[in-house]
Amino acid sequence: MKAMKVLLFVAAALLCAAVFSSGAGAAGLTLYANPPGGLPCGFPSVVGIQNAVNSATAGDTVFVCPGVYHEQVTITKPLTLTGSSAVIQPTVLLGDMNVVQVTNGASVVMSGFTVAGPGPGGCNSIHTGIYVNGGASLDLSNTTVRDIQDTPFSGCQNGEGIRVGTARGSATPDVGHATIDNVIVTQYQKNGIVIAGSGSTGKITNTTVTGVGRTPVIAQNGVEVVDRAAATLSTTTMRDNFYTGTQNVKACGLLIIAASGVNDDKTDVYLNDQQNKCTVTGRGGTYQG
Repeated sequence: MKAMKVLLFVAAALLCAAVFSSGAGAAGLTLYANPPGGLPCGFPSVVGIQNAVNSATAGDTVFVCPGVYHEQVTITKPLTLTGSSAVIQPTVLLGDMNVVQVTNGASVVMSGFTVAGPGPGGCNSIHTGIYVNGGASLDLSNTTVRDIQDTPFSGCQNGEGIRVGTARGSATPDVGHATIDNVIVTQYQKNGIVIAGSGSTGKITNTTVTGVGRTPVIAQNGVEVVDRAAATLSTTTMRDNFYTGTQNVKACGLLIIAASGVNDDKTDVYLNDQQNKCTVTGRGGTYQG
């Protein structure tokens, strides 16, 4: 009888452990990424952000310890990335030359980072700070994207802070979605934030997009919504996009080209540019987001 009670107790304990383990797995685990040569700020610890992303499984959180990470990062699974004074700043850019890319239908939450250039060389040495495509969705907050430009700053049409959807200059349609809140985008070369392509959407709030100011080098744009994409903007400032060169082009705070819907009519959208708002072939009504 006593042996039976012991067996029942052990079985119950194992069942509870199994339920607890299942619940913990559903909630996801936390991995810690630390820079090469840096001390871990938690365990289990992995050196490098990309290594931590590769090691994580869907639903996990990657906590990125303070430091500078000289690497590109590609995310293809649903994850949460939380930075603590973490700077992603590659010294070499390969492939599509994006600093961070979210793709493959992944739903990603990212907060607390600085994503930085510049590109390592002249024309076309860096494409985008953060690129969202392949049906992926990014919830981005409390992040700075800066210096997405060639070295030296050039008139080439690359260098965008954040791009969502179809790649710049591509004839292949693509889709992405982004919620951008409390983000600073500054010192980009061509555009601060772009939402591009049919089906792509953006919701931009509490965000500041700042160009380089008066320049004869390139006509910059703060936020661009283009090619049947849709976006809503609120409590957002676009400023210091001002072209002084001789070409017949203008810089715009908000550039809308054949969009499927743009809602920027709230009184808390601020523009301070050469031409505050440029609309080409229609804005397509409004998008509530």
